[in-house]
Amino acid sequence: MHKPLLTTDFLDRARRHYADEEAVLAVDGTRYTYAELGERADRFSAALQERGIEKGDRVAVLDPNTHYHLEAAYGAMQVGAVHTPLNYRLTPDDFSYMLSDAGVDAIYADAEYAANVEAIRDEVPTETFLTNDADAVEGDWESFDAALDDADPDAYQRPEMDEDEVITINYTSGTTGDPKGVCRTHRAETLHAYLISIHQEITDDDVYLWTLPMFHVNGWGHIYAVTGMGARHVCTRGVDVAETFDRIRTEDVSYFCAAPTVLNMLGDHHAEHGGATTGDADVRVATAG
Repeated sequence: MHKPLLTTDFLDRARRHYADEEAVLAVDGTRYTYAELGERADRFSAALQERGIEKGDRVAVLDPNTHYHLEAAYGAMQVGAVHTPLNYRLTPDDFSYMLSDAGVDAIYADAEYAANVEAIRDEVPTETFLTNDADAVEGDWESFDAALDDADPDAYQRPEMDEDEVITINYTSGTTGDPKGVCRTHRAETLHAYLISIHQEITDDDVYLWTLPMFHVNGWGHIYAVTGMGARHVCTRGVDVAETFDRIRTEDVSYFCAAPTVLNMLGDHHAEHGGATTGDADVRVATAG
């Protein structure tokens, strides 16, 4: 029997084995189980199909490391749409190029960054614009949560998918020219996540702190690996050093990824302020740069 390697398997597995376990600590303090995370992803899948999104369409996500990014990514992939994460530090011109180059059909953008998309919305093919706080964004944007509330989680239809089909487009930095959209298949993402899980010894006892951007190669594969292993996501809106140490201590964080610059910031802060650096768990760190 041929069993395709699909990115949707990671959330499916977590829901099957860890439904009642905590999946996500949101930045506002809300906690979601894997059953709840899965239902929200299902609702987003249904909302996308209600808005005409089909298999192969591109769904962009412009978001710091929040639960919305996880829900939008899995919700898009469950309908066979291509998850297209964007670097929220870029400019409207950058987004105009990327959204057009990828042929993006829908976008979820965090309210803090949506203005940079609103500035170029007439230049891109996108027709569906969603955000976490529509009242805070100028222009015609739908509320992500309202869209979920209105959607039936049992209504979406998951299409047949093949492991060799493209499921994510990740853009390079464009330091020597225009950014290039790197097309990655279900199989490539799955094997990447397997390797991460093994090399970093991720287990269902782990608590993972998001400091590495989720947009960066899908968080180095951690949106899949952490989910599939039933570990816990602790979300952030970026790197605030004092908050990072607080989260590590209070949530018993056991693992995180960080660029060398972030590790230097943490070291400098601790040298100046002291204090405990861990909670009850030992902490391991992956770094590259």
